[in-house]
Amino acid sequence: MRRLEPWLQLAAPALLVVATAVVGSFTSRATEIYFLTAILSVAIVVAIYVFVGNSGVLSFGQLSFVAVGAFASGVMTVPLESKQNVLPDLFPLLRDHTIGDIPALVLATVVGAAFALLVGVPLMRLSGLAAGIATFAVLEITHNLLREWTKIGPGATTLSLVPETTDLTADQVYLELTFVTLAMLVIGGITSLWGAVVGALAVSGLDSFLSEAEQGVGIGGVTVDLPQGARLVVLGALMAIVLVLRPSGLTGGREFGLPRLGRGEHVTRDATSEGGA
Repeated sequence: MRRLEPWLQLAAPALLVVATAVVGSFTSRATEIYFLTAILSVAIVVAIYVFVGNSGVLSFGQLSFVAVGAFASGVMTVPLESKQNVLPDLFPLLRDHTIGDIPALVLATVVGAAFALLVGVPLMRLSGLAAGIATFAVLEITHNLLREWTKIGPGATTLSLVPETTDLTADQVYLELTFVTLAMLVIGGITSLWGAVVGALAVSGLDSFLSEAEQGVGIGGVTVDLPQGARLVVLGALMAIVLVLRPSGLTGGREFGLPRLGRGEHVTRDATSEGGA
């Protein structure tokens, strides 16, 4: 059984994500967006867990890699006519070429990984608070470059030109998403893959409900109408409560596993075996 545990620890989170995707495929188009967002959140939170859970350094810069990859793929899917007319200052490589969705997905992965390697190697010479502050500086620099440098954007204009082939539009990959994804990891359990996945899905569901409640939502004949910004206040309060009462998160920082026999049961079974012998 112990030989199966590593596979089970990978299979259980994967099956939970697949089940979420399957359920989402049977919902309405209006609701499906929340399931797609949850799956995307899982990908981001797991990536943060891989770094934070193994290094012990709280990173605020993981979203920089997401932003660079997403921005590169977005620019390259904009039709040539739009780029040449609206974004004439782009680098020629970006301005004079366009690609489809699948190549753009590959490009996003490669560019994001290359940027992570370029930034990560020198930053990992730091540790503790210095490393955390440096990752925040990376997030701020990346955000401003993507937003203001006309040779590659700028962001607000470029993103509005990206074809909407998946019913999703790009939003700011910046402080708000950084906070929400870190909250997901902390609430789920920062030291385990199971915690990252459970936290991402659970908080995504809560965040979706709170977003709806800010616009007014009816529950059992009662209308819940929260003020704007309440969702972030609730998520922040929940994260604080978890840090105080259960620092290891909902999963206790443990991976998924089958129940094991207690120590007393082992002793009883060993004694029975000896007596039978």
